[in-house]
Amino acid sequence: MRIHRDLVCGGIGLYDILVPRPDMKIVSQMIGQPKNLEICQIRSVPAVNFLDIPDKTLVDALVLEAIPEDVERYQTYLRHRPFGLGLIAAPGGTGKTTALCEATLSMVFNKSIRKVFGSGPTHVAISNFAERLYCRGAVVVSRCNAKKKGTETRVRRPFVVRGQRLDREVEAFLNVLKYSSAGDSAIACLPWTPASSWTYALSPVNWLLVAIGSDAAKRSTTKHAVLNLHPDDSQFLHDLRNEIGQDKSWSGFCQVVRGEINWHQYKLGGAIDDDEIEKLLIRIIRNADVVLATPGTAIYPTYSQVKLEARGIVIDEAGCMNRADLYSIWGNTLRPLFMAGDIMQLRPAFFERRNQLKADAQMSALEFFQGAGFPVYRLRTQLRMCNGMFDLARNLVYKDVEMKYGPFSSIDQPQHAIGRAFEDWLVNTCNFPDLKPSQAGALEPVWMHTPGAYVGQASTSRFSPSQVDAALELLADFVKDTRVDASNIVIIAPYKPNVNYGNQQLADGCYPALTKMSPLLTADSFQGREGQMAVVIFGTSRETGPGFTSDENRLNVMITRQQSALLLVGDMGVTGLLNDPKDFRPYKSASSFNAKVLHELLKIMIKRSRYFKKEASGRDMADKRFAADFDWF
Repeated sequence: MRIHRDLVCGGIGLYDILVPRPDMKIVSQMIGQPKNLEICQIRSVPAVNFLDIPDKTLVDALVLEAIPEDVERYQTYLRHRPFGLGLIAAPGGTGKTTALCEATLSMVFNKSIRKVFGSGPTHVAISNFAERLYCRGAVVVSRCNAKKKGTETRVRRPFVVRGQRLDREVEAFLNVLKYSSAGDSAIACLPWTPASSWTYALSPVNWLLVAIGSDAAKRSTTKHAVLNLHPDDSQFLHDLRNEIGQDKSWSGFCQVVRGEINWHQYKLGGAIDDDEIEKLLIRIIRNADVVLATPGTAIYPTYSQVKLEARGIVIDEAGCMNRADLYSIWGNTLRPLFMAGDIMQLRPAFFERRNQLKADAQMSALEFFQGAGFPVYRLRTQLRMCNGMFDLARNLVYKDVEMKYGPFSSIDQPQHAIGRAFEDWLVNTCNFPDLKPSQAGALEPVWMHTPGAYVGQASTSRFSPSQVDAALELLADFVKDTRVDASNIVIIAPYKPNVNYGNQQLADGCYPALTKMSPLLTADSFQGREGQMAVVIFGTSRETGPGFTSDENRLNVMITRQQSALLLVGDMGVTGLLNDPKDFRPYKSASSFNAKVLHELLKIMIKRSRYFKKEASGRDMADKRFAADFDWF
């Protein structure tokens, strides 16, 4: 505990712990006898070997998760971590979540850790990490078992649970039984209430349905949800299936879960109490190898107990997580801890602007330990984006980072087909006179300039139905002309009113070609996610100023979510005259952020002629209809 406290709040180093003071009574007795005086021995720093795994075949399968040139380096990093503290820092698209998954799997299979508790700053980050962890764990186990002979013991997949509030889990489970539909919609929200953050994939509900053999679970279309119980899944799940199946008192329950009888027949035959269902869900949570939950959820009794029993802690998107939340998860016993994130993306949320310690409060957990000088594992290969897509972020944010594109970044790769289609459509079909093609062998971001677009302003928020309509109209035409899959397109709008308006337009069927497209999200909600094609609707103008879209960290998140195509939508005059001889002179800004990074981004677009002009049809009507209702959004 003393070492742990000195790491996080001591401020004077570890000298007093590693160099213990001698007993002064003994020293006084030995005065005049220097030969008998023993010199104090310096203690070694405690270290953890995360690859202390008995099965060497599993170790070999595990380290192959890194790209070939990083295997040896990451293996060395995992084998000796002073204080059991590991830090992974890298820009978006370099595979830091995958690297964190490898570290988490090494904890699960480590003979001295086994049980892991994980967290993150947002529900989206945790759900994304849970899905990636289970998928990568299945790949590692499959790779390991393929090399085993028939007499050797097969390795089990890590049992990953995405923990959420138990009352919502029970409600969701009962709704699945009632309506025979397993998905995120199992939690019903009233029209005037906020959308629920509950997700179905890898939740206790998902695992309980799969363990019993639910027909609704097999038919689920939820991305990354478990559909069937695999032979290599946790032994606990197989034992639970046998236990419930052999107990006659649970026969009606099993029948309704498997779809053999409907909900009405189940209620007439005697339903199981909700408390009994909750106990099953609790058993699933407590027997999981990895439980992932937000710091807020972790305070509930069931998760709090699991958190205390865990021998290892993992944090994703740690660059956005404040230290108080980290310490509430980590505790004070120096348990092995691995964190991954990027301090150049969103910082921890902070609302008390008058607090004199706000600068310290905005320092994330990852930034704190990086600043303290702990060794950091850094990733330098861009694995997500095609050639040219990361150049904008590299020139604006990561100027001092040596980055290169990975082996699958060629624009000819199948996963970059939508980027090639969008580039060809803009240049050859639309024939915008101001737009120049991307450089040979690359695909570059493009800006859609919306001159004269209406932008409403209330306090620090912005609302531009014109820009939203312009973006949706362009995307609808693109999908209709090229027949690309709209589900591969994601839209980010920094301001919530624009998100609400865009989602309402999609829900009303105004753009039938975009029915498969995911709902619009804010930059804060989208951190940790990605899409083949990303669209960013700034929702600002030169009259309103850039607002918080000029924040370097938020801007970095918005321009690094894409794989193959990036479309930026907004007023190109938002930061002032781009050809001003004094370089930077903004017209107006209600934001405390420095708009120079956004200004430089616009100058790059102008210099490369990667922009075109477009106005939304019916803009005046949209202005009159929604301007007065702006405050409601």
